[in-house]
Amino acid sequence: MGDMEPGAYTKYTELRSMVTKMDDFVMSKVTPGPFELCKFMRMAPRFTEDRRIVTDAFEAYAAIALFFDTEAFLASDEGKEFKDSKLFDQAERARHVPDRRTHMSNKTMPKDFWNEWDALLKSNRRAPGGIIDDIYPAEWRKAIRPVVIRRKSPTLTYSPPI
Repeated sequence: MGDMEPGAYTKYTELRSMVTKMDDFVMSKVTPGPFELCKFMRMAPRFTEDRRIVTDAFEAYAAIALFFDTEAFLASDEGKEFKDSKLFDQAERARHVPDRRTHMSNKTMPKDFWNEWDALLKSNRRAPGGIIDDIYPAEWRKAIRPVVIRRKSPTLTYSPPI
């Protein structure tokens, strides 16, 4: 997961739980939806190539169905715990723009976005592209530290026994 915004992991786990429950909801009734998706994507001939293809296809259908079969899902036993989820409230989500990422690349960001960064470099007599580890403000480090820790954690790497 690459989202570094506060609360992102909670939102992600809620979404994963929602997709799992939607998959259960879809599978609780006879529906041709997942099979139509597989047919549309020309996946049917590949069902025997990998054991996860069918599972992945059904999970993808469940993720899409969240936004098309919302009322029926929320009225069901599987979906009642998500009635107050902000995932379905687009107006509320639009009020809270992410502060850690945007659709714009660094090159297309407005010039004033970089003022604070440029001031930091200038006040510490650093050139763009130079080493900045020792001048990086603590409040900025808070956003990146959890990501670095997760990537550098020894529990995430596998070393075969010698």
